[in-house]
Amino acid sequence: MRALKKRKGHIRMGADKAAFNAISYAFIVIAASACLLPFLMIISGSFTAEESIYRDGFRLIPKVFSLEAYKILLKSPDTLINAYAVTIAATLAGTFLGLFFTSMTAYVLLRKDFPWRNQFAFFFFFTTLFSGGLVPWYILMVQYLKLKDNPIVLVLPGLFSVFYILIMRNFMKSIPEALIESAKIDGAGDFYMYLRIILPLSGPSLATIGLFIALDYWSQSPHS
Repeated sequence: MRALKKRKGHIRMGADKAAFNAISYAFIVIAASACLLPFLMIISGSFTAEESIYRDGFRLIPKVFSLEAYKILLKSPDTLINAYAVTIAATLAGTFLGLFFTSMTAYVLLRKDFPWRNQFAFFFFFTTLFSGGLVPWYILMVQYLKLKDNPIVLVLPGLFSVFYILIMRNFMKSIPEALIESAKIDGAGDFYMYLRIILPLSGPSLATIGLFIALDYWSQSPHS
C-alpha cells in the first residue's frame, strides 16, 4: 500500500511539473512573439506601398505590396553604406571610450584613500534624480558646446552614465583589497593597478556594461 501511495505521489508530482512546464513554455513563446512582432512589422512595412501606410497604417501582411522602398535604396547604395559606417564607427568609439571612463571613474570612487569619493558619489547620484529634458539638452549641445552638425555629438553625450558607474563600482567592491595593497607595496602606480589588476578582474561587468553602451549608441536616434 505504501509503495502504491508513493507511486501515485510521484505520478501526481510528475503531472504538476508537466503542467508547469507547459504553462512556462507557452508564456515564453508568447513573450518572444511579442518581442518579434515589431521587427516583423518593420519588414512588412518595407514591402508596403507608401500610400497604403498613410491610409491603412502598418499591417503584418502588406495590403498593397510594393518594392519601391528597395528600388530607392538601391539607387544610391553609397548613402546606406555611409550611414552604416558612421553608426558602426560611433558605436565602436563610444563603447571603447565609454567603458574606459566608466571603469576609471568607478575605480576612483572605489579607492578608500581618495578623500572626496563620497562627495563625488553623491554628486553623481544627485544628477540622476532630475532631468532637464530634450530641449535643454539640445540647447546645451548646439548653443554652448557648438556641436551642431559635428560627428563628435554622436559619441560625446553617451560617454558618461552614472547608472553604469554605480553598477561597476559595486562589482569592483568584490575584488579583494589585499591585491591593491600588495601592488602598492611593490611600487605599482594607480594607473598600473587599474590597468593590470582591476580591469582583468572586472571582465564580467565590462562585458555587460559594454553591451549596454553599444546598444545605446547603436539606437541613439535623439543624438542624431
